[in-house]
Amino acid sequence: MKKLALLLFVSFIGISCSTDDNLNDFYYDILPVESYELPAILEYRQVYTFKLTYKRPTDCYTNPSLYFERNGKTRTVAIQSLVANRTDCVAVPDELAKELKFQFEVTSTTPYVFKFYKGKDANGMEIYEEVTVPVNN
Repeated sequence: MKKLALLLFVSFIGISCSTDDNLNDFYYDILPVESYELPAILEYRQVYTFKLTYKRPTDCYTNPSLYFERNGKTRTVAIQSLVANRTDCVAVPDELAKELKFQFEVTSTTPYVFKFYKGKDANGMEIYEEVTVPVNN
């Protein structure tokens, strides 16, 4: 067992010290939420599945995941995507909207404010759509 652990450790060190600089091959970008589905009222201690839709600007956007930030009872929601740092990315303007679902557990009896990222305006300022959802206990 000790030999296996040593072998794994040495392999990890060898991979970590690779001279191939792949650090700039990918980066993360935040995509706007095109649409969302939320219940009108949340029930305390229940778990809900929320559905978001989004569109990729190019085919270099892959591996979408949820961007979710908590601040008190406010939840900021967006789509985070891994982007290939390439010059041959192809725009996909006619691509159908893609769907991302996530679980949300209601842990408070006070209303939640969801801020859905909608992109940036002409001045580069972030735009959010806010929805307040009351909670029944």
